[in-house]
Amino acid sequence: MAAAMAFLAVVCAAAMAAVSGAEEVYEFGSGASFIFGDSLVDAGNNNYIPSLSKANMTPNGIDFAASGGMPTGRFTNGRTIADIIGEMLGQTDYSPPFLAPNTTGGALLNGVNYASGGAGILNGTGRIFVNRIGMDLQVDYFNITRKQLDDLLGKAKAKEFLKKKAIFSITVGSNDFLNNYLMPVLSAGTLNRPIIYIMLDRWPETD
Repeated sequence: MAAAMAFLAVVCAAAMAAVSGAEEVYEFGSGASFIFGDSLVDAGNNNYIPSLSKANMTPNGIDFAASGGMPTGRFTNGRTIADIIGEMLGQTDYSPPFLAPNTTGGALLNGVNYASGGAGILNGTGRIFVNRIGMDLQVDYFNITRKQLDDLLGKAKAKEFLKKKAIFSITVGSNDFLNNYLMPVLSAGTLNRPIIYIMLDRWPETD
């Protein structure tokens, strides 16, 4: 049900501009995937925070070849949809979780995963899990990565890298409905308007 209610918006910020070879940025590798969302694409960020929403135990990961069948913090027996998209784009390594200590330096050129199990569009979503990385904080984390890329590549090359070699995906929404709409007792006293209008206000239409 969660998968049916969540939406995946894959926004190509570059990577597919197959113009002349001179315009490609080959030194940046096969491309990077920057992933935002909830447990459907969490690659292990919740391993590093005190939360009731964790997947670092079996049977999670039993079919994940990259870990030898060991749990990684992914809420699935194998790959997430973000992992599969990365493979289809030719990535040699999966985008590491932002909070992992080795997500630094050259590892950033594979992209970074900011997703967190229990997160939602609204900051209050997922409070039942005690802790999670909400969408606002995920965006703040990306800004940290952006500055790290500037330091790693230089501002001009970092901008070119994000334009020509990066995609951004957002997979979120199911927890907002599960926690605030289907189980309104969890958000009692925190929402003074119907959930759908609050969510629409967060992401207004633009021309």
